Amino acid sequence: MKSFYDFLLFKENANSEPEQKIVTQKQLEQIYSQGKIMMFIKNTPVALVPFAKLKSMTTDQQFKEIMNSIGNVDNTSYEDEYLNKGFVVFQWDNKSNNPDVYVADPVTVSKKYSSFQGEMPNAKKVPSFTALNYFGINPNQVPLFVKKVPTEMIHAADVNMEGKRIQTNWGEQDVGNGGFLVKEENGHIYTVSPDEHGFPIGYIPFE
Repeated sequence: MKSFYDFLLFKENANSEPEQKIVTQKQLEQIYSQGKIMMFIKNTPVALVPFAKLKSMTTDQQFKEIMNSIGNVDNTSYEDEYLNKGFVVFQWDNKSNNPDVYVADPVTVSKKYSSFQGEMPNAKKVPSFTALNYFGINPNQVPLFVKKVPTEMIHAADVNMEGKRIQTNWGEQDVGNGGFLVKEENGHIYTVSPDEHGFPIGYIPFE
């Protein structure tokens, strides 16, 4: 039996291709409204490096490995203009035991992140440090930030979006099992993978 969410996708695509694999932002807006909203906040420092400075901070081999890893966890593709202006975010995906490297736009970084000023936590508990160590990069040489405002999300499974491919402002993403749909203040929706505790990678529930 088809769900209400499948019906929304069918209705939106009725006059286009028989089967459209990419879920658009317009479709996501309708689907997202059916989910139960949760709020999460970053609780650990996150490594954010302006893409324009990444090459000067790494060796040629490190840069190549990072570029090969960008967007792999969610199968995200980035347009060159977005990539060149963005910040490279280093996280770790415990499910695949691989780096989760993606790109954040500068507006989001300036509005939602601030420089990390707190006491440095245990390095083994910081996903960004695990990712940096994977590439052979010293965390002390990379700018660290914390997210200063809560982020709104829903469980992708609650709206039958696991396994779907979505369109975002920077390219396309695959919604993984246990993943979340994130809604930004401007209405843009994208996906984040879960950590070993079932929370979005790098986040804890906001109370």
